Amino acid sequence: MTSEILTVQIKTIADVIMGQSPSSDSCNITGEGLPFYQGVTDFGVLNPNPRMYCNNPKRVAEIDDILFSVRAPIARINIANHRCATGRGVAIIRAKKNSDQLYLRYAIESIWWYWDSLEGSGAIFSNAKKEDILNAEIPWGDENYRGKITAHLSSLENLKLIKNTLVSDVRDFAQSLFRSWFIDFDPVIAKSEGKLPYGMDDETAALFPNSFEISELGKIPAGWKVKSLLEVSNLYDNLRVPLSSMERNERKGNYPYHGATSVMDYVDDFIFDGVHLLIAEDGSVVNEDGYPVLQYVWGKFWVNNHAHVLQGKDDVTTEHLHQYVKHFYIQPFVTGAVQLKINQKALHNVKLVTAPPNINNAFNKIIQSLYRSIRENKMENEILTLTRDVLLPRLMSGGLKVN
Repeated sequence: MTSEILTVQIKTIADVIMGQSPSSDSCNITGEGLPFYQGVTDFGVLNPNPRMYCNNPKRVAEIDDILFSVRAPIARINIANHRCATGRGVAIIRAKKNSDQLYLRYAIESIWWYWDSLEGSGAIFSNAKKEDILNAEIPWGDENYRGKITAHLSSLENLKLIKNTLVSDVRDFAQSLFRSWFIDFDPVIAKSEGKLPYGMDDETAALFPNSFEISELGKIPAGWKVKSLLEVSNLYDNLRVPLSSMERNERKGNYPYHGATSVMDYVDDFIFDGVHLLIAEDGSVVNEDGYPVLQYVWGKFWVNNHAHVLQGKDDVTTEHLHQYVKHFYIQPFVTGAVQLKINQKALHNVKLVTAPPNINNAFNKIIQSLYRSIRENKMENEILTLTRDVLLPRLMSGGLKVN
């Protein structure tokens, strides 16, 4: 296919509406009005995640509008999948022709170098002004060309969405299975009532007791134990090595560098290898419901001193441990008034109801298969993301022909 690739300024093919913050008394978390998005903290993988709402918005985005982050990191993009209000950290970009909307998004993403140049222009906080967006030059081929590019790139994204949905479904199943066995004790309750546990074969059902006993945590299945978190895990905090931002800049590489809540950077070496569980130690240590902030990680990686590093021990796998900690209300164990912290003493004081090895082993056969599926699909999505990122500028520039 041959097509002349031109460059046009965004203002010739789209409108840009800068966000504006509404009055604080019109904002709420109870769902009144439109979802209200203030910046990248509200962005998801493709669509934003409602946290706040506004019943008197100043700026409103329509379905399929591009939501564009104007504050660092500049040019993070989400797509509005419902009408929503936008604050000062978000610009709305809307193609003048609706059929150009998806291609416009890809074109905006393809000039990443331009948006990066704006990151360094602010004295304290980097901001993209309306003129920066309107005057940005993007590649623009004919209508046939744009349609083919859109079809290719959207097919990759649709595959990623399918895999993300699969990962979400598998996570939900793993969580519901853990709750049934180790929190609600459904198999034990069923057997105590003379029933066969729902959805369970006879061999597995035979592993569970048919009665309860009293423990320090209340009523638990007969023969089960109460143990501390550190009794069922290995702690590797002594191996952590923090790197300053200057050191990380000098050691750029391919290995993830994890902080308390997420990957902060990529460096040239690793400390850990294999499946591990990271528990935020200080800073943002709990979510809004009081449960710990966790990272389930695998492969080769580096961790600073703001996240505890654990693996499961004996008949408790790291995946099983992940479910234990994920379901533990840890708010009462958090210390610090200004800087919240979950220290090692707190981890030792976390008490869990643990099953005998034969039940744990039966659970692990299921849970490890589920988590393997999660890892494989997430890794495949990383490959799809890399493929898209490599293809995007070449397709947009006409350097790669589309059949």
